[in-house]
Amino acid sequence: MSEALTESLMSAWPAVALCLVLTLALARQRVNLAKSERATAKVSNKFSQAAENLQRLQRDIEHMVRELPFCALLVERDTGLVTCVSRYAEEHRLGMPDDVKDLRLESIFQGRHPDLLPGIRARLATGIRGRVELHDRVPMRPGTTDGQAIEVAASLAPVGSRVLVTLRWKDEPGARPMTRAKRDNSVIRSILNESNVVRGLEKAVELLHAREHAGHGVGFCVSLLDSRSRTLRAIWSRGLEGRMQQSLNTIPVIFGYAPNSTAALLSKAVQVDKTAFRDSFSFDELEMERLGEWTSFPITSSAGEVLGTFDLFVFDGVRFDVSPDAISNFLFVASVLLERHQALSTIVNQARADRLIKRIGEKLLSADAGRELEVLYHCIDDLQAHAELASGRVGLIFCDEAGGLAQTGTLFEAGARMGEGRQWLTEQFHRLATSSGPVTRDGGEGAELPELVSLTAGEDSAIQAFAESLPIRPETRQAVWSVFPMASGGHLEGLLLFADTPAVTSEQNALLSTVAPIFASHLVRTRLLRELERRAHHDPLTGLYNRGHIEEKLKAEVERSLRYRNTLSVILFDIDHFKQINDTYGHDVGDEVLQAVARRVERSLRSVDRVGRWGGEEFLVILAETGKDSALLVAENLRRTVAEGEYGLPSPVTVSVGVAQFRSSDGTGSLVKRADQALYRAKQNGRNQVAEG
Repeated sequence: MSEALTESLMSAWPAVALCLVLTLALARQRVNLAKSERATAKVSNKFSQAAENLQRLQRDIEHMVRELPFCALLVERDTGLVTCVSRYAEEHRLGMPDDVKDLRLESIFQGRHPDLLPGIRARLATGIRGRVELHDRVPMRPGTTDGQAIEVAASLAPVGSRVLVTLRWKDEPGARPMTRAKRDNSVIRSILNESNVVRGLEKAVELLHAREHAGHGVGFCVSLLDSRSRTLRAIWSRGLEGRMQQSLNTIPVIFGYAPNSTAALLSKAVQVDKTAFRDSFSFDELEMERLGEWTSFPITSSAGEVLGTFDLFVFDGVRFDVSPDAISNFLFVASVLLERHQALSTIVNQARADRLIKRIGEKLLSADAGRELEVLYHCIDDLQAHAELASGRVGLIFCDEAGGLAQTGTLFEAGARMGEGRQWLTEQFHRLATSSGPVTRDGGEGAELPELVSLTAGEDSAIQAFAESLPIRPETRQAVWSVFPMASGGHLEGLLLFADTPAVTSEQNALLSTVAPIFASHLVRTRLLRELERRAHHDPLTGLYNRGHIEEKLKAEVERSLRYRNTLSVILFDIDHFKQINDTYGHDVGDEVLQAVARRVERSLRSVDRVGRWGGEEFLVILAETGKDSALLVAENLRRTVAEGEYGLPSPVTVSVGVAQFRSSDGTGSLVKRADQALYRAKQNGRNQVAEG
């Protein structure tokens, strides 16, 4: 009865395996669908970000136009609606109406400019590709006909979907300073669409009206704040050379180190002379014997974030005066250029990160069976090579097949192994989460895991203790760490680690927090596939190969022996009086005996030998490249190993063994049949012995 039940259960395994495969395929389809939905959401977010960037750029342009020191207007190409007017035009109202809301060109000119308005209309209708100049003469005092008139000139320049219109009244009392304003207007207009920061700053220096001074006792420098390394990097300079220029290339943002680093931290201008510099600052690279004064201005974004600094150097014996308006104009233009540069860099970096994430996801999804971990190692290498993470070290800890821990990545020393398991890893992560402050818990099944994206604490004792328990490179022990849990269903699959100096940036954390769930899904999928394969190929009671898989192995060995003329032998053995053990002590004891015999036999064989449960209490051993004489020795050793075992029974447990060597005329069936006949003879001759077939 028990043998029939066992055979019935074993025959049902292919159907169970098929069900598991179909379930896995359905789960994978759902995963792919979820990935498609996330990709669609990501594209939607990018469009939203692009729209926000466009709106912010339009606001910056309008802000710039508002601050222009002359009469300027932004006009819609299609409707002629005036969307922005400079503050100068509103305050002086040179031909402007009292109500500047819902303003149109007709309201501004009010019929007093007979040639100007039709010309502007015609240009707007035909399209403007470059700068256009129009001229007219209007009464000096609107509404009079005393014959006194002045010339007015309109300059039109395209700015996106709008047109910048500037008006200049020549020979008007109080309008003579417009000559300098005209130059500033031209400079600012030329910078509006400039994407190269250095070229833009070369043009913007004209706003300081210091061309004749640059290089002759006066120097300028613009530095960009690198939030990752907390340094100021010089990206443009004028009038500086040699040692002074080199010393400004990289300056750490430390209070009191230099005027520009202090200005960046305080977000306000810092001005020092030679004496104050020596008394207040530790930066001693500059030739301060020649430098008379150093003024540093922070360059801030529209949101108030410090983007960098503008430094003005005046040397001994030189008198240089620059107006606050000129400084303000330069700082505003520099802010627009740096903010645009930062936005473009963010877009480019995000595009690179998106390509990396897509490439990693495709690699992991298309990994061949048996190569899942190898592909995972390659993906970690790709992650480390990404520009955003190249300054630090990446590491991955995960649970392997045997239940222990494995690791990969440049964070770890080559060849090191970890002997702990999943429980230790979960406890360590909980300890880290607790030390980092309050955490929330998920509601999933299994052990509760903190819903944390990252943990960063360079000097935290818990992280230091965790680092010391890992085989990491010594130089990373004092770095700042980010730890990302890779969890599924409340169970920790592993940890994604990143260490960098002096800090881990938000961009690095954002990239790694996106990749961590992808790695977690891959580890879960790999574990489920291997579990499915194990159940399909192994006997659930003994853990040995089941009948179907050991037959496949035997068929492959027979084909190899025929092709290469290698020797091959098989051993077929079963437990003596096993039915009596079941009847006397129960099936639970019988199962324990089967498990114990399987373990002892498996340990006694070579790593290249294969053993499987043939049926009931029968087992088959495949001895590749083994002749009959050697096979008999192995069989005798197997018989003795089983007989010497302790099974908790009053009587010994023994096996009868049949051995058969492969012949060229054999198939798998005939080979096993001869071993079975030898086994039968061993039983007939008294059991607990080896017979040759």
